[in-house]
Amino acid sequence: MVGLHNIIMLYNFKICFPIYKLLYSVAFMMIFALLRPTATPYEIMVVIETSICFLATVFIADAYYTEFSGNRIDVFYLQPSKSKYKTILQRFLMEVIYLEILVITFFWLYVILQKNRGMYQDKLLEVYINTIACCILSIIFFSTLSFTIVNFLQNFWLGVGLTLMSWLLFTSKIKEHIPIYFNIFAYKIGVKIVPFYLSRVIYVLISIGLISLNYFILLQPPKRKVRGNKYDRYKKFNS
Repeated sequence: MVGLHNIIMLYNFKICFPIYKLLYSVAFMMIFALLRPTATPYEIMVVIETSICFLATVFIADAYYTEFSGNRIDVFYLQPSKSKYKTILQRFLMEVIYLEILVITFFWLYVILQKNRGMYQDKLLEVYINTIACCILSIIFFSTLSFTIVNFLQNFWLGVGLTLMSWLLFTSKIKEHIPIYFNIFAYKIGVKIVPFYLSRVIYVLISIGLISLNYFILLQPPKRKVRGNKYDRYKKFNS
């Protein structure tokens, strides 16, 4: 059983991290750091959190949908419901951990590229810890939202698009009209800038509900792409 468990883990790892996903995720973080220079460690925290959530929306969305794009859905659907759910959760957690590793790593690239390195350097470790903490909470929400919408609609780009609309809601001027408790990117600004963790915790609780909802989504018969006379169409099938 241990050997089988390790084989499944390795299989899911390969599914989660094909070379192209690793390349575009690292390239995204590098390009964003180069194009979005920061002046203080506090600004690094704000920039990294919003950018990693944008990446999470795309990166984790296909944890289940990859079975469709890889033409493996017929076989995957034959598995017991609990096995399917466990597999999807395992992939989800692997990718969340990977994105958090990007945060931990690329924070220091922003520090190197920082315009005024002398400003608030005594607060650097505190900001680093806050960046790691707030990013994991916001990553969980945006990745879960994208993951759930894509799974429900069984449409990758539509699911990602709808999630990015919510991301834009929290990063545009509209956020000024959102109560602080419901603004996932809210900060308490005083002598120093500190993430407003309560709003992030609220969205993590919402994420738990969405993750649970995926168990029932996986019970629904998947849709398979069929070539029509003129257009591609989707047709449900039962195993």
